[in-house]
Amino acid sequence: MPTELPTATKEQAMQNVRVINVGASQTPINFMDGLALLFIGLKLTDHLQDWTWIEVLAPLWAPFMFHWFVKLVVQTFFTGEDEE
Repeated sequence: MPTELPTATKEQAMQNVRVINVGASQTPINFMDGLALLFIGLKLTDHLQDWTWIEVLAPLWAPFMFHWFVKLVVQTFFTGEDEE
């Protein structure tokens, strides 16, 4: 005749539960990183055969270059001493 196993109360069972959040990251992916991943995947699966890798990776380097260009224009034309 089988013996009954002891049953734990709800409080005892909850003490042994550990919540592990595996899929969450501390920093969410931004739009340009997601777009770069999409382009890389499409390039590797030959959906973007006529694109170069420079074009595929543009979402990663283009924002930096745009920021650099705007900063250069602002420093060139909008800083300095006013002429009287």
